[in-house]
Amino acid sequence: MYTVRIAFTVPPSTKIGEDEVCDQVGTLEVSLKFAGEHYILEAIGFPSTERAADFLTRLDSALCWLLLKNGISAEAALEPQTINYYSDPQLAAANLSKSLDVRIDGPVDGMASGTEAAIYLTDKRLRFATFGRGSAYTTVPSRDALQTLLEGLRFKGAHGISQDPKLGVALKLYGAYFTEQSSTARFLTLIMSLEALTLPTPKAPIALALLEKWSIELDEIAAPMAPNSEDALALAALKREICFRRDDSIRSQVRKLVLSTLDDESDAADVAREALRLYDLRSILVHDGFVDARQLSEATDRARTLVHRVLLSRFRRVTH
Repeated sequence: MYTVRIAFTVPPSTKIGEDEVCDQVGTLEVSLKFAGEHYILEAIGFPSTERAADFLTRLDSALCWLLLKNGISAEAALEPQTINYYSDPQLAAANLSKSLDVRIDGPVDGMASGTEAAIYLTDKRLRFATFGRGSAYTTVPSRDALQTLLEGLRFKGAHGISQDPKLGVALKLYGAYFTEQSSTARFLTLIMSLEALTLPTPKAPIALALLEKWSIELDEIAAPMAPNSEDALALAALKREICFRRDDSIRSQVRKLVLSTLDDESDAADVAREALRLYDLRSILVHDGFVDARQLSEATDRARTLVHRVLLSRFRRVTH
């Protein structure tokens, strides 16, 4: 018999009751309880790992329904972790007691992360280690915060922020990164911060000449057609698409933004290429709906560093 266990978090603005509740779903015993920072959903009674994995896959739908029906955005890692079982459960308990400096009554059949999904044998006694999200809270001494505020007030161009609405929007999006619960939303918010700073730029003259040529040809083809015919409407839509293509893509605009913002720094070209790699990952995430969790986490860290650097440079130009 197998058990499925997942841990999930919800934003501070929403809450689920902290009392433990249980229900019977067919042959499964399903429970929900609160354990510090995480809510634990546990289902017991799967005859095979395949059935357990199927249940875990369907939990994604369940969490989406929780959002749509109750307005609760739950963040959970649903990829099952690998469970390693100890050959000597009593010795494992003794070793854990010594290393953690706490009394652990054995036996302990295995150790697992308390924040990741798990499928394990029900009759095995596992210990789940759950660590708080250390980066969730950052304390700045009040005196340091006051000095920073006063420093910002003394900038010669401090009023310039209100006159640069694109920078204002980009900074608000960057700020939203620190409050978003979802790893996907955090990454996308950072990339949107870059997008907010971009400006439409025309394509190279040779490309514009081709677009103009095609636009004229479309007009010539559509001229004898009835204005409201399907063919005429299709050609009109194609012409609008061609006119829209006079400007560079957002991807190209992001590259130019980073280059122009960091133009006096030696690694500007390298940073611009990194921005393109991050933007391409954003496209995969938006269009395909999935990026490996580890890859997304690493990309988010890189994106935060890059976006902070671009915003800081733009901020200094405006306020100094």
